[in-house]
Amino acid sequence: MGGWGVAGEQDIDQAGAGDVEVAGDIEVAGDVEVAGDIEVAGGIEVAGDIEVAGDIEVAGDVKVAGDIEVAGDIEVAGDIEVAGDIEVAGDIEVAGDIGVAGDIEVAGDIEVAGDIEVAGDVGEREGNINSMRS
Repeated sequence: MGGWGVAGEQDIDQAGAGDVEVAGDIEVAGDVEVAGDIEVAGGIEVAGDIEVAGDIEVAGDVKVAGDIEVAGDIEVAGDIEVAGDIEVAGDIEVAGDIGVAGDIEVAGDIEVAGDIEVAGDVGEREGNINSMRS
């Protein structure tokens, strides 16, 4: 299975088809809504928003022109670059940098190996922000 490219919006919420597993990259020119988890062996580039009812696990970079809203955790082996806001009900673990042009609100912990740059506010959380740098 290779990459996944979509010219418009993508809504995946059918019974049994809630999870998305891609062996390559995901490129979407609109919004992405997933009723389960997203697991990507490459990177994700979305021109709109991402809304996920589960977890996001990405082996590459994540670049989103809109907002990211995740009901679970985010784990990224590369960088996260978001032009909007990030809202996560779980934890964020990033091996690279996080860049957010809007606000970030995370209910759990944030663990980042690189830098965190947030142009907006960091919302109230119960977790911790930890650097994974040696």
